[in-house]
Amino acid sequence: MENNKKVSNSENGELKKKKLSKKIIIGILIIAIGFGSPFIITFLMQTILQTPHPLVVVVSDSMNPAIYRGDLLILQGKNPIDIVNGTITGKEGDIIVYDAHGVWDGWPNGQVPDEPIVHRIVNKWFDNSTGKWMFYTKGDNDVTNTNIDPPDGYFQVDYKYPVPEDKILGVVIGRVPYIGYVNIFLSENNLFLYLIIGILGTLLIISVIWDIVTPEKEKEKEKESILIKNKGKERQLTSEKIIIQDEFEE
Repeated sequence: MENNKKVSNSENGELKKKKLSKKIIIGILIIAIGFGSPFIITFLMQTILQTPHPLVVVVSDSMNPAIYRGDLLILQGKNPIDIVNGTITGKEGDIIVYDAHGVWDGWPNGQVPDEPIVHRIVNKWFDNSTGKWMFYTKGDNDVTNTNIDPPDGYFQVDYKYPVPEDKILGVVIGRVPYIGYVNIFLSENNLFLYLIIGILGTLLIISVIWDIVTPEKEKEKEKESILIKNKGKERQLTSEKIIIQDEFEE
């Protein structure tokens, strides 16, 4: 009996160790998936759409009514020669997203925006001196954007500040309305880090509650498994005794 108790206690300890290790592994996997999945999805989109910036959130109303603040835009890389040209009145040109740094430098209205600019092509040409395609852009909202970029039209007179092809991040090929407001709210209020901490904390709390609620069931399962193993061993010992007795009688 003492040997059986020692065996059952050791088996019980091994089961607990295995369950603890499984929980640790599951916890690590959840955290890894939580942090890694956005990077994997972004990498796949970058590869498929051929742009380092496949998703952009609109933060202004300069493109109303075609695009609204809070829209999530899907971008695709496009050969500059294939980017569709347009006019101010027709608004038939492609909508592009570009980095204004190095393009709007010296803009008298203030600092160059850190966010990419989402505006429509209103003219394009190939510049032989630089070997690049150049583009003029303008927001569709004629109330806030009356002239060619920059918005106040300061440089419109001599047209010295077009967007070169290497500043274009992508062409807009689709949008998801208003979903970007979540990103705007989190970034403007510096809440993104708190959101991540909250998600991980919630998962941890759920795990703790689960451990509190289900220990009795786990103990019962452990007892059942130990009893089954003990019964199996008893049967094995009984059968061995019978064989020994048979051999002895013979």
